[in-house]
This record gives sequence, C-alpha cells and structure tokens, in this order.
Amino acid sequence: MQSQNKEGNRRNRPSPLAGFPALSRTSEEARMALAMEFAKTRNETDPEAAAGFLSIAGGLAVYGGKDSPFNRVYGFGGSGDPIEDLARSESFYWPKLCPFEVEMSPRGDENIADLLESKKYYAKAPRLIWALPLEDTSGSVDFSAKRTIVEISPEQGKLWAQVMDQAYGQPIGWNAPQTFAAYTQMPSVKLYMALEEGRPIGGAALFLRGRTAILFSAAVLLEKRGEGYFSDLLRIRLEMARDWGSDLALVETLPSSPAIPILNSLGFTLLCELPQYSRTR
Repeated sequence: MQSQNKEGNRRNRPSPLAGFPALSRTSEEARMALAMEFAKTRNETDPEAAAGFLSIAGGLAVYGGKDSPFNRVYGFGGSGDPIEDLARSESFYWPKLCPFEVEMSPRGDENIADLLESKKYYAKAPRLIWALPLEDTSGSVDFSAKRTIVEISPEQGKLWAQVMDQAYGQPIGWNAPQTFAAYTQMPSVKLYMALEEGRPIGGAALFLRGRTAILFSAAVLLEKRGEGYFSDLLRIRLEMARDWGSDLALVETLPSSPAIPILNSLGFTLLCELPQYSRTR
C-alpha cells in the first residue's frame, strides 16, 4: 500500500518545469559550473583535500573534499544510461569513503527514482531552484540595500570566511572553514559583507557565469537576524548581477528555508524541484 501511494504521488505531482525547459537547463549548467569551479579551487588551495569531478552522460559527479556540500551527482538521469552513470559515480565516491547525494535532473524520467531506491538510496528533502529574470526587473524592483553592504577585496577573504563560519554556527553538517576559504579564491565569485557600525555581522557570495548569476552562501549572525540584513544581502547581489550583465538570477533552497518568503517578495519564481537521494556504503 505504501509503495502504491508513493507511486500515485509521483504521477499526480504537477511538473514545476512546465514552460521552463530552457531555463531549467541553464540553471543545471550554471550550478554544475559552480560546483566544478569549487572543486578545482579547493584542489589548488588544499591539495590534500583531493577534490575533483567526473563527467558522466547525465551530468557531473563532484567531490569537494571531506564533508563538502558539493559531494553530489548533478543532473543525474538527464541523458545517457542511468545504470551506467550510477555505477561510475559510485566507483568515483566509494574509494573516498564519503557519503554523497544524487540529484535528479529536471529532464530525467521519474522512474529513475525506482532505480535509486532499488539500490538502497533513500529520499531526502528536495532542492528548490528559484529563478528571477533580471531583464524584466529594470525599474520595477528596488534592489538598493537599506543597510551597509560592501563588496570585499580578496585581501579581506580571511575575515569574510571567519564571519561566515560564525554566522552559520556549528555544526552545520559540512566542512565549513575550508569551504568558505575556497569560496574566497574562486575566480568567478564575488563576496559581500554586511556591516553594522563597521562591525561585520554577515555575508554572502555571488557566482557569475555568462549571463547567469547564482546567489549562494548567505548568513547573518544569530543576534542580528530579523533586522533586514539578509534581505539587503539579496538585493545588493541582484543589483550587482544586473550591473555585470546577468539576465537570470538563481537561488537554491530547501523546502523549509526561511528565505523563501523573501525570495517571493523580490519576484523569484520556483523553477524546479529536484529530488535528492543519498546512501552511505
């Protein structure tokens, strides 16, 4: 009965991608580019992490180092043979003795979930991808920050990483200090810091790829949350992305993220919901 209900839910769930196939592919490619650049940078800044990636027919398997948030197969099932892609991905991850996630492509067949479950993968909370076409917002949305948000120089990267580590709090489930340090060295990433009377109280990152921008890794110190700094970190990055020529902004969240109402208020639309699966050996 449980399997029948689950199958019924899959069939009845409306596709959030209706009308957005081109944008969903753009989103997928941009997010893979972000993960790939992270792995390359992490390997350059910390060779012992042994970060890397493996191209598969359906997408990309990324290893960002121990406990990295990028230990994920992107675009699984989008093309090619999913059985072969899964076998190659497992051969890539298992020697590293790390858990990893498999993210289904928005272009994949829902029956691929049955394959993963038959291999003892379990479903996790899906990732939601939000999109905002920036060419449609000129003059219609106020992206100006009401509080002090500054773009920081590479020389301030260490301070940014420390502030972000404090703002996220511990434990957050992944190797935060090393991850934030790698962000500061990525060539396509710009970093922003929120200040209150000169004191750093939060920060965020912006990844630029062609005409697509990904807003990621935003956090504010616990005692300063709810005061509008998070919203301003979003606005300043949207403004900068538009100034740099981006015509599409993307944000990734979990379904329970408190950022969702803020994204809605700025005009973001849910582009796709990506099922996630995981397994420990």
